[in-house]
Amino acid sequence: MPVYERVMKMAEGATIMANVDHKVSLISGIYEVLVNREGGKILQQNLELLGPISYTEDEIAFGKKIQEATQKPLVGMDSKITSLKETSENPGGGSTDVGDVSWNVPNINLKVTVAPKDTPWHSWAVVACGGMSIGHKGMIYSSKAMSMTMLDLFENPDLVQKVKEEYKERKGDVVYKPIIPEGPPPIPNKK
Repeated sequence: MPVYERVMKMAEGATIMANVDHKVSLISGIYEVLVNREGGKILQQNLELLGPISYTEDEIAFGKKIQEATQKPLVGMDSKITSLKETSENPGGGSTDVGDVSWNVPNINLKVTVAPKDTPWHSWAVVACGGMSIGHKGMIYSSKAMSMTMLDLFENPDLVQKVKEEYKERKGDVVYKPIIPEGPPPIPNKK
């Protein structure tokens, strides 16, 4: 959290300059993702069963053109199945409303190749891949993996119980409190 630490130093400096006291209250609109490794293990087995996505020579060539245009190494597609990572206390990355969902119900996350390796996310390059066979293969692949996982859970109540038990253990006594107040949205009445 280098940015937070720097802001804290800035607040301290401003306090000294103004000769006042200060209090910091960190208010965030999102919760971090509550990991569920039991669910992740089930999904991982299905990814390994499916194996990596295969690409045609044309798709690999398209991927390299995307990498060239975005100034990334021309390595093409990387759809190998990696092992289930250890849970990180501070995983980094961007924000997601899935974090809030994961504090209300068990959540299993999935990462599937839909663009060439190192393609900048939230860019035209990913959109270009999503509109053709590279993105389509990723969507179909993820649908298969999720469907297989849901079938495993549907057919095996013991797996569901393990997922639920881990969820309850990780959540502990935390009560989810959304930043948005209860009731209808606070929309001003325009007359």
